[in-house]
Amino acid sequence: MSPSDEPPLSASYPERIADENPLWYRFYIPGLWFLLLTGELAEDQRNMCILRSPFHPIAFYVGGDALVQQINYNLYMENKSGK
Repeated sequence: MSPSDEPPLSASYPERIADENPLWYRFYIPGLWFLLLTGELAEDQRNMCILRSPFHPIAFYVGGDALVQQINYNLYMENKSGK
């Protein structure tokens, strides 16, 4: 979750960010990063599950807004250069 009063107004498609087991995907909607793990999960990964964990964790991600802006900038530059 973004700690910003005005998070970037952007959204992303799910993107695979790790190919090992479990597979890791991430996607963004304004103010919220989602991390989706599929496959065999370790105990510490299970404890971070917002649904099944007894803790129901939600984390503030201070670097999340900058990451969204960097991803958007990279996409802009790729499209501008015709790649």
